[in-house]
Amino acid sequence: MNKLTLIWILLTFSLTTVAEDTPLPITDIEEKILHFVNNYNAPGLSVAVVKNNEVIFIQGFGFRDNEKKLPVDTQTAFHIASMTKAFTGALVGQLASENRLKLSDKPSIHIPKFQFFNAEMDQRITIGDLLSLKSSIGDHGLSLVLFPMSSKTRYCQVNKRTQKRAIIRA
Repeated sequence: MNKLTLIWILLTFSLTTVAEDTPLPITDIEEKILHFVNNYNAPGLSVAVVKNNEVIFIQGFGFRDNEKKLPVDTQTAFHIASMTKAFTGALVGQLASENRLKLSDKPSIHIPKFQFFNAEMDQRITIGDLLSLKSSIGDHGLSLVLFPMSSKTRYCQVNKRTQKRAIIRA
């Protein structure tokens, strides 16, 4: 696990716990973040704290480019790779608990233009399959970093050319 991932995990759990239990002044949050940055030698990170749908704290820490000493700011974009799986899983879980979707739903129910490689995949693959990585779509690793697209729907359309097989379920 790299240092940035570890810092993110620690901050998420510590700030969530702190935010739920006691209202801390923003300076205390900043001190805690700086403590983690210094202890784990994090090159840079950005933090936003939202309370009651309002951003109450947002700040960048460290450098986005260590050689040029360019600071991280609130607009710095980070490639967070597989951590998006945890975010997506948590959000889908919340939507499922609110009965706004089911894990057995097909993705196209909620994203009408979403299509896989073939009709069989469109009929068989569920949201639950995508979350549990049972869809056989594969890992595209750095493809979005090396070839960024402005639209995730467009990425899925281009990506469907690379999908080779559908899952088979009884």
